[in-house]
Amino acid sequence: MLQKLRASVSGILGIALILLLVVAFAVWGIADSFTSMSSSVVAEVGDQSVSTDEYRLRYNQQLQALSRQLDQPISREQGISLGIPQQVLKTMIGMAALNNATDNMDLAISDKAIANLILDDPAFHGPNAKFDETTFRNVLRQNGLTEKLFTQDQRSFATRSQLLDATVNIASIPKPLLSRIYNFVLEQRVAKYIIISPESVGEIGEPSEQELVDFYTNSKLRFSEPERRRATILAITPSRFAETLTISEDDLLAEYDYRQSEYITPELREIDQLLISDEANIEIAQKMLAGKKPFAQIVRAVGQTLDNTDIGLVSRDDIISAELADEAFKVEKGQLSDLIEGPLGTVIIRVRDIQPGETKPFEDVREDLLADVKSIKAAEELISFSELIIDELAAGERYEDIAQKFDLEINSIAATDRAGNQANGGRSPVLEKYSETLERIFDADIADDIPMLELSDGSTYWVRLDEIIEPYSKPLNEIREEVITQWKALEKTTLLEAMAVNLVETGNKTGSFKDVEKSLDQKAFLSEPMTRQLRNETFSADSMAKLFDASDKEFVWGPVGFGESLIVMQVSRVLLPSENNPKAFGKISTSETEKYRLDMTNQLVSALEKSFGIKMDAQGLEQALTLN
Repeated sequence: MLQKLRASVSGILGIALILLLVVAFAVWGIADSFTSMSSSVVAEVGDQSVSTDEYRLRYNQQLQALSRQLDQPISREQGISLGIPQQVLKTMIGMAALNNATDNMDLAISDKAIANLILDDPAFHGPNAKFDETTFRNVLRQNGLTEKLFTQDQRSFATRSQLLDATVNIASIPKPLLSRIYNFVLEQRVAKYIIISPESVGEIGEPSEQELVDFYTNSKLRFSEPERRRATILAITPSRFAETLTISEDDLLAEYDYRQSEYITPELREIDQLLISDEANIEIAQKMLAGKKPFAQIVRAVGQTLDNTDIGLVSRDDIISAELADEAFKVEKGQLSDLIEGPLGTVIIRVRDIQPGETKPFEDVREDLLADVKSIKAAEELISFSELIIDELAAGERYEDIAQKFDLEINSIAATDRAGNQANGGRSPVLEKYSETLERIFDADIADDIPMLELSDGSTYWVRLDEIIEPYSKPLNEIREEVITQWKALEKTTLLEAMAVNLVETGNKTGSFKDVEKSLDQKAFLSEPMTRQLRNETFSADSMAKLFDASDKEFVWGPVGFGESLIVMQVSRVLLPSENNPKAFGKISTSETEKYRLDMTNQLVSALEKSFGIKMDAQGLEQALTLN
């Protein structure tokens, strides 16, 4: 998939997307330091914040990008199961840490420099190999970006690049080390080999009673039951309070006034934007504006088409700069603006249509608002009630008595091992909901008080460890057939390995495969030249490691790539890479230097995160993922 990504991106946009993936790897080690923040923020890194809206946008962008690369749609739920929310969050936290550093160092880049970067990017060039506005907008649209957001991204990216260019991007790998890596990666070996299967050792007879007893005694761990634990959960859910809450109309109206900005739909304008980059065409356009020429005529006069000018229905915030937005929203419907200096050049705006902004009336949002207020009030009630339960527990009251007294949910977890498995092979359905419970009960002793825990829906719960069932071995008479089966399997494996060892010894004595072939009555195969990175059904990673550790003509053995057979190999030829191959050496150098600098980037980001401090808001993150 990564190859697909690399093949599809270029220029500034491509670099930005790749850096997004790079920094994601730099922030895997973030501690889960969640705290309470505004619901509009999912994380804070020093002075930088990651807003809920921006996080949601980046998450959707990542889903769209993966969907395009995989040629199939990826739903939000699939994205969550793949861990994309965590990846995106950690990426944005890493970016925020770097942005903090650039701000502290007063690094900046001019508007003109940003404009030139965009204008010069081949990803935005048309058939004439020059910047094409239609191509520019199409590329942004395909990646879920607006002009304003993309320009902001490029400014941040450029300043981060200044920091990285001055630190990690000047680092290089010593040439002697590169030479060793070059030889290591590109060395090839040809192997002569024979595969021996478990059938080669024939049928395994029944063990004697003494053999069986000895095997059972020496392998009791194979037949033991692991430690298991029983527990009880006492839980309180927000729904308990939401169902009984009564919210007054005055409270709803007050909340509506407080949130009014959420219910405002901004004014939208259907706009044509003519971007003119050379002085001669600017003069032509100026004269035609003065002569009140139609917009279409001006577009043709400067060598463009109307298709290139349509930026669609946009809000003030969608426009690339505040100054340009101000001018665009001054123009009357059907009218043209004067020449405007924008971030990317001189611009003429035509407003085709205006959709006035509006505010949703209270009646239209009342039900949603009521649900939200109830949810907030229920959470407050739950906190107060939780304190009451804590007092009850501190007084020594039993879970069962508390549940009966306050009509609370109580669940039992049957004897379960550390992996969540019960003796019958099933899993407790309770653990699906209260997943953190398992770790807590295996870290506790019977007398320990396990702190109150929370779920993402706001529920609070307590866990009591009821019983520790020590591990024990099943008696031989109960599992006799199972023990015999395992004894036979081990015996066959032992005999097969002994055969492989004997064949290797024979080969190393004679220096050839002739005696080995004769003893097995089969011919050896000759492989194609292979690098040590090869993995397939014939050659496992372990076998390839042994083959490349062996000297020329030496015999070794190892497991096949798939199945229970073994492979006996002789190093037939050693092929060292040519010392006079600058192209291959350059490719290895580029790849290893990228890895080296990536590692340094990871270290830098981790250090910055530690220095600035990270705060994350679980509630804000959940909100970002659940809202469309």
